[in-house]
Amino acid sequence: MRINRHMLRAAVCALSFSFLVKPLSDNPYFPIFRDNWWWIFESDSNFAVDGFFISGHQAWDITSRQITIPMLAGELDLQQLSQATRILGVPDPMPTAWQGPGTIPVYIVGKLQGQGINFEWHQKIYEDIVAFGAQWYFVALDNTQRFSIANGSEREMNAIVNLLLGPGDRDKLDEVRRAYFQEFGITGTSFSGSGFGDIDFYLQLGKTFDHEFKVRELKVGGRLGLVTPTGHARENNVAGSIPFGGNGFWGGYITVYAVAEVKEDFRLGCYLQLSKRFADTKVIRVSVAGEPAIFGATVAPIHISPGMMVQLSPFLFMDNIREGFGLGFVYNITQHRRDQLEDRRSEQLQKEYPLRLPEMSQKTKWNSSYLTLSAYYDFGATKPVHGFEPIVSVRWDVPVEWTGVRQVVKANKLSIGLDFVF
Repeated sequence: MRINRHMLRAAVCALSFSFLVKPLSDNPYFPIFRDNWWWIFESDSNFAVDGFFISGHQAWDITSRQITIPMLAGELDLQQLSQATRILGVPDPMPTAWQGPGTIPVYIVGKLQGQGINFEWHQKIYEDIVAFGAQWYFVALDNTQRFSIANGSEREMNAIVNLLLGPGDRDKLDEVRRAYFQEFGITGTSFSGSGFGDIDFYLQLGKTFDHEFKVRELKVGGRLGLVTPTGHARENNVAGSIPFGGNGFWGGYITVYAVAEVKEDFRLGCYLQLSKRFADTKVIRVSVAGEPAIFGATVAPIHISPGMMVQLSPFLFMDNIREGFGLGFVYNITQHRRDQLEDRRSEQLQKEYPLRLPEMSQKTKWNSSYLTLSAYYDFGATKPVHGFEPIVSVRWDVPVEWTGVRQVVKANKLSIGLDFVF
């Protein structure tokens, strides 16, 4: 299908809708929303592909304080691991001289890096009213963790060290830490892996109003989506493992949007998404004595009902600053409610030792805030008849602290995309 110049202008203007109906983005480790250029009702089909790069080495905790990424799960204390072994009735590798009511904090630093490729397909079914599509991505991630026994210099990040350490004691305590992990079945701390994320299918309804409501053009509509759990889930035996999507849960979402061209090539709008992953029972690593769940002393079947997520994205687009060139600014605010956790072990085990599920549940509540800056150029904009020339875009997702961010990684993402209209 070839597109004439009149249709091309409408298509280029429609690039401003790139942020309206994003794929589900319910991962606190890295942003997976994409500002796709496929909302072009004048064409029958749109295909988009982009490569992206992710990097982060800090996070925000539940009080919005900056911490290292591994500390999102909580502060690691060897005394808690020692207490967990006594609760479970297994051998305690901690030397008797160091056992007691004090604290032995472990300082952990980490870095998250990755790269991937994202694909999207959008297909018109009936005029500019009904459409459907799918979004999926492939990603390779490295999440490293490095440990050291706190000596007092890390007091801002950990509890005050109240244990006097002699020469070589820190190395001995690190050996104790390794012994605990081995006893708990934690075979690795850093994670390196690749795979597909979740696949997002949707049905979309929309309506366009021309020269009504005191604007040049108004587009409104919504989307009903289903997310399949094809992404990599967290590995219980690797502390640094992170999910590539919704951690193995099916999900669904509803979106609504509105965008107005208030004057030529100047557009304002907003996008709202409500999403929910469906409850299921999974065997996960759990906390026994208050230790961070990723270093939990055992695994157990837990019925998990993931919390509701709300995403709000106001935006501004300036199209055709130069022929075929435009800029976009989007503020993405996301809030994820806490997950509900229920112990599904036998009643006998639940009586023998209760799990720290309330503390674990508290860590699943998170807020993120991203400013997305984008620029695009249509290589076919100056031609009288638009062929298969791509629309090239560059996007930068920047984490910001404007709306009380908490329990999320401070990760930047840079994307370079190609979009085809036919």
